[in-house]
Amino acid sequence: MFVRFKGRCSVQILDLGLAEIAVAAAAMFVASVLHGSLGFGLGLIAAPVLILVDPRLIPGSFLCMGAVVATLLFWRDRRDVDGRGAAWGIVGRIPGAALGAMAVMALTQRGLAVLTTIHFMCGHTYHDQ
Repeated sequence: MFVRFKGRCSVQILDLGLAEIAVAAAAMFVASVLHGSLGFGLGLIAAPVLILVDPRLIPGSFLCMGAVVATLLFWRDRRDVDGRGAAWGIVGRIPGAALGAMAVMALTQRGLAVLTTIHFMCGHTYHDQ
């Protein structure tokens, strides 16, 4: 797939054919529709397909599509959104993203796996109470 600019300049983004792009786009579309209606499905449906098409599509496509889906869901449900709770969630993302970036840079792969597991288990323990 090439992105063409004015003149003769072009940049190759990925060396995928039309069939691979169509399969990846269809998987993301179906997963996004399921995510919008059920509340989950973006990673569950599209991730295995995208990994089979080209592992380089992970995680960038989910970061981009997740932001789009979240924005569209927010707009759809804007009358039911708890503004105060959403504000705390948005503000909390700033230090959380900084701490996450520092953890990824500082920890080994095993250390990151252990930290992620502990975080996952603590989060589920808290929500189950």
